[in-house]
Amino acid sequence: LPHKLDELIGAFPRVVTAELNSGHLSQMLRSTFLKDIGTISQITGQPFKVGDLKAALTQALGS
Repeated sequence: LPHKLDELIGAFPRVVTAELNSGHLSQMLRSTFLKDIGTISQITGQPFKVGDLKAALTQALGS
């Protein structure tokens, strides 16, 4: 993992990952840093559509 990633993650009240898998990165971050990490995952073999990602982030962050 990148140097000082713990400081970066700790600087934000909420962290969300967008992943084109079943949430492997968020699981690793949760177990490494013991912080609740939100996950937006998609397993379709296609990239995220901007509108879908925006809607999911808005919902996940409560904005």
